[in-house]
Amino acid sequence: MPTTRSQRKPAKEAVPKPYKKADALPDVSKMRNTRSQAKAAKEAVPEKPKPLNKTDAKVPHPGVSNLNGPAGPSHAHRSRKTQLVLADDKERHRALQWFRRAPVFRIRGVHLADFLERGKNTKEGKRLAEEQAGRMADWAADAGSMIVCDEDGEVLACAFAWCFGGEVLREKGDKIDFKNAPFYPGPEGRTLADVVEKDILSADGKKVLKRKTYYDGFTESQIRDYHVVLQEVSALVDPVANARDMRHPDDAFMSYPAEREGVYPNGFTHERTGVKHYVHGWPMQGHPNGILYPSADLARGCLANLTAQHYFDVTAPAVQRSSRAIQGLFSRIFREIRRRFQSWPVCYV
Repeated sequence: MPTTRSQRKPAKEAVPKPYKKADALPDVSKMRNTRSQAKAAKEAVPEKPKPLNKTDAKVPHPGVSNLNGPAGPSHAHRSRKTQLVLADDKERHRALQWFRRAPVFRIRGVHLADFLERGKNTKEGKRLAEEQAGRMADWAADAGSMIVCDEDGEVLACAFAWCFGGEVLREKGDKIDFKNAPFYPGPEGRTLADVVEKDILSADGKKVLKRKTYYDGFTESQIRDYHVVLQEVSALVDPVANARDMRHPDDAFMSYPAEREGVYPNGFTHERTGVKHYVHGWPMQGHPNGILYPSADLARGCLANLTAQHYFDVTAPAVQRSSRAIQGLFSRIFREIRRRFQSWPVCYV
């Protein structure tokens, strides 16, 4: 016979425990120990370095109040067109003086044809080149201006450095007999130490009384303005560094040397790197014989367009210097380059 609920054994009633205040609150001492232990454990594990961020890696703007004009720092009161004409006249004169005084040397055992037929670099070729560079590490460097030819008289390079002495070797329009030029005698008497020794200085050694050496390269203001405008361009318009073109993500940044003095006082540790293409006309990738297009960096927007124009304006003196230097010996190549450049609106060649 089944039992009814009333016939079952009654359940025991819970006896209430006496109330204690300590039971109502958690053990604070134990909780503090747990938090401190967790914090200590977290500090024991080294934090992963934060990935470099492009937003806090802006290239700092150069701290330069103004740049020199095309004709130099003393011609800023003239119009820009006048400065360009005056600067071009200066560069023509400097290139002519280099042409009149630069000696011509041939190199024994070197032939331009061998370089033109050379294939891609190989591992063995790189090893031989490193060995040769090691043997040349302690050689004296030649600081003189010169025209360097191979053994057959083919022009290899033109050095625009220091001119030793004022001896005129040729006049404008004279032909150079490259094939019968003397062989290179070595750097003796033509090093940077000789530049100082040949000039007649004052008793205190601070003033040049009679100059016997002249510099044929870029002027100090041209070099300064060129480097300043490159940083200015990168500060105004960020360099382009597409992820598809980067082998390593860190390649898109350049870290500053530790404890660098006098530079970047605002706490910068790295800045963005990349490239800009200021080319007025080149074919699209994969279409070498196609239509020529200007670089997209020339006109990515209003600021980018103005920045590109500013770059061409500031670097005009360096372009004029290079163009007149090329014109002196490579007139045929110069005419072809100039013809191509003059087909575009921005041209200083």
